Amino acid sequence: MTSCSLDCPPSFSLVSENVFNSADVMLVPLIPTTLSLRTYQQILDYVADHKKLSLKLMPFFSMVDRRK
Repeated sequence: MTSCSLDCPPSFSLVSENVFNSADVMLVPLIPTTLSLRTYQQILDYVADHKKLSLKLMPFFSMVDRRK
């Protein structure tokens, strides 16, 4: 098993679709904001619409301010 790290912009493009198709597991950093959660939902919808993908999503919160 090989691992690869790719940093994609938060939008759907040919590059991001190829990452979805070639990856087994995707770590998804989330900033606790509405926009970040909405983008994560779009990724979930994309994966659900493309049943042939065997992609496992692993979201985690990043840049969290515990005081808020």
